[in-house]
Amino acid sequence: MAVIKTKVLFISPTPGFGGAECYMITMAEHAEQYGIDPVVCFEGRATTKTFIQRCDAQGLPYTPCKMANEAGQAKKSSLLCLISKIFRSRRVMRHIKPDVIHLTLPNPVFGLHIMIAAAILRIPMVVVFQWVGEVVPLSKRKRTIYGWCRRHQQQWVAVSQRDAQMIQLAFGVEVEKVIQNAAMSNRVVEKKNYDMEKDKINIVTVGRIGRAKGHDLMVQAIPHIIKQYPMCRFIWLGGGENAGVTHLIEKYGVTDYIVHRGFQSSVAEELVDADFFLLPSRSEGQSFALSEAMAAGVPILCSDAGGSAEVIRHKKNGVLFYADDACSMLDAAMWGLEHYDLMTAMGQQAKCDFRTYTGEMMVRDTYAMMFSLVHKG
Repeated sequence: MAVIKTKVLFISPTPGFGGAECYMITMAEHAEQYGIDPVVCFEGRATTKTFIQRCDAQGLPYTPCKMANEAGQAKKSSLLCLISKIFRSRRVMRHIKPDVIHLTLPNPVFGLHIMIAAAILRIPMVVVFQWVGEVVPLSKRKRTIYGWCRRHQQQWVAVSQRDAQMIQLAFGVEVEKVIQNAAMSNRVVEKKNYDMEKDKINIVTVGRIGRAKGHDLMVQAIPHIIKQYPMCRFIWLGGGENAGVTHLIEKYGVTDYIVHRGFQSSVAEELVDADFFLLPSRSEGQSFALSEAMAAGVPILCSDAGGSAEVIRHKKNGVLFYADDACSMLDAAMWGLEHYDLMTAMGQQAKCDFRTYTGEMMVRDTYAMMFSLVHKG
């Protein structure tokens, strides 16, 4: 007799590919071990090409679909656009017929149409807010709509305590659970021991090039760092380009000190030769790259943005500096370079701390929520 698997629709209104989307792929690729039949659904755009490649590589069935507005809809009212997206989302759900939906939100207000469609069809849903940022309270009408959706078997997850607080401020409700992002322990690659004789110090940063990730702040600090430590090289892993950052690189004359390697599917392998991991984000959810650096034992220099300060304890398992503050970042970097033995010890402590909550635990806790919704229904 054939075993009927639970079907889960992993869906996101994502316009591109980054940490939130990597998270969704990670969740979907572990479906089989939980007896799940997964289907991945996302916007079919040129910017999601990497998404398709990852799905193909993992053998995941996917459905590119149009849930965002068409170009001509910009002239329509926001209500008409919302209604149009609700109908498209509902059409996808009716076609796939999932038992439960896992919605990944790269922005807290991107997925209302998907939540409404699921509520109309009475399909249980786990909503994971991968990034919240500095939000403002929503209007009473929008709060009412979100509240109606939640009452139809929808449970919300934040990736940090800070994000949970921001969600409560914006939506006026508490999330059901905080489940931290974490790297998978079976993908950890040990970093090489530091060689005092080598001619370069590799400082690795991971994230899409732009203001949110603080690359411009780093460029401002680099001239001061290389003045005392000219052997430093700043390795940037992440897609995208930013005219403002490019201008600053040319202005400060630091082109030769920055190596932009673009998007990398395996950050862990890039950390093998890293002497430092630097996360200068102005805004952050709960960085997977930070978790991977902890797992590899790489000395960490990190802004206190988002949930980072919840996993990095200042001068215990890494060094924190103030977000959106180039001077604070510079002070942290100079201190780290001057005290590399202490930084190495902190890296080993971070490695131990990582083992207390791994990606496997993240996956387990999230699937437990989905199963509880299915059984409750």
